Amino acid sequence: MELSKVIHNFTSKHTANLHERHAASIMKMCGHYSAGFKYFELAEVAEVIDLTLASIDAGHDVLVEPLDTLLQLCSKPFTKERMSDENIHVPMLPKFLNSVCPLLRLTSPTPDQEILILSACKLIGTFAAEGVMEIREKEASLEDKAIFGHDSSPLSRMYKNGTRNLLAIASSDVIDGLVACLAENLKKPDELVCAIINAIANSSLYFPNAEKFALLGGLSDLVQVLCRADDFRSYLVRISIEAIWNVLEVGGTNAVETMATEEIVSSLKSQFVEIVQKGYKLEDKCLRNELCILLNYIVNCDKSHPFFLTKD
Repeated sequence: MELSKVIHNFTSKHTANLHERHAASIMKMCGHYSAGFKYFELAEVAEVIDLTLASIDAGHDVLVEPLDTLLQLCSKPFTKERMSDENIHVPMLPKFLNSVCPLLRLTSPTPDQEILILSACKLIGTFAAEGVMEIREKEASLEDKAIFGHDSSPLSRMYKNGTRNLLAIASSDVIDGLVACLAENLKKPDELVCAIINAIANSSLYFPNAEKFALLGGLSDLVQVLCRADDFRSYLVRISIEAIWNVLEVGGTNAVETMATEEIVSSLKSQFVEIVQKGYKLEDKCLRNELCILLNYIVNCDKSHPFFLTKD
């Protein structure tokens, strides 16, 4: 079933209230588009997500599973049909991302809503990471070095210029949504929290995104996750550290300064002491070193000094 027919089922006065039919049509559509969507279909995909979310908000839970399936399908890279798609349809990416953002802002989510939040965050994390691995692996050519300087690298240029997808995130409400989502779900199951933090880590590889995340206070919540974890060897701690470093490395001085607060310094100091006292594995020493470097970054901010001098 094509996207236009699904939209018709939602909007036609004859089928607008047939919610089980809407659910079945979305599942059938996902089978039809199993390889993923084209860029020229972005507007219709966004409309289907909007209509489905509105129906779920109205209490029609039969649409939760179909929307979850659709979000997972949207994690596959969008593809071009024509070269002109780059100019005509790619600018629709922010609208598509904004159709997912209401899920990130849900307060006191139900178990069904948590499933959708998880899929939404996985979608954003995958979307943000598209093409990044190739950039990480690419060495600067001699020509690049001649143009940009020997200290330049493809990765640093990405931090400055972004990728198609990171630019789309910067033009959408995704960063605001992720900050709200993390704050609301700090105590939820690790799988959900890890998905949120992974989306943050991947989205922060472009300066405007990293800076915005830091200025909105998101680093404080990442530190909370890091320091409240039951096991400092857990994946949750590792992904939190990665996200913090991405925001600081890309966001620069302004991002570091947002961490010069009593709450953050006190939490990191306590975590550092615990690792020094209880850690004995190589990975524990690596985490200790990461925290030590992080604390050294923060201590360079003058306003943090009173919090380091305070006796615990």
